[in-house]
Amino acid sequence: ILSRGRLQSSDYKKNYNRGVTVLTEYYNKRAIFFQMEDQVEVNMKKEGISLGGALLSGKLDFVREENGEYQIIDFKTGKASAEWNPKGAQEYDKLKLHRYKQQLVFYKLLLGESVNYQKPVSNLSLEFVDSIVDGDLPVSLSFIPSDQEVKYLKKLTKAVYNCIVNLNFPDVSEYSDKLDGVLAFEQDLVDGKFR
Repeated sequence: ILSRGRLQSSDYKKNYNRGVTVLTEYYNKRAIFFQMEDQVEVNMKKEGISLGGALLSGKLDFVREENGEYQIIDFKTGKASAEWNPKGAQEYDKLKLHRYKQQLVFYKLLLGESVNYQKPVSNLSLEFVDSIVDGDLPVSLSFIPSDQEVKYLKKLTKAVYNCIVNLNFPDVSEYSDKLDGVLAFEQDLVDGKFR
């Protein structure tokens, strides 16, 4: 996949070498964690999940069923975060963590609405693969969304879908491009401001 990118040879070599280093370390330190029954790259497309007319799908990197519950891991590359609201975080990192949290809420939504994955979710987490080079285990960040958070994301998904199908693209110039502006815009979508 890396060879399909439009990278200069020096960037290709740097990224290739980093990938080999990280994957080798990851395999050497984490191979024992994985079990034959684990599922990877679980495609939810065939689950027939519909929400307000929008067909939803996604791929879950890792699914383990244990004691009648699911454990979900989404593997991430790049800068790791050990907490959801790190002190002194840059705005870019705050926005990234917000999107990551929404992604985990979306996974719980998908599982809850699916046909074949109706068991409770015991754990949703991000695993920052690159961080294994500096430690024995990768940095992991867990989050279990509340039912309220799932309901909110359902409303937000429906609102975004309605804007798209009605070609109603709101003017966002009044919103800050910082996290507080993104949250305000999302809330206005949920509240129906742009209908």
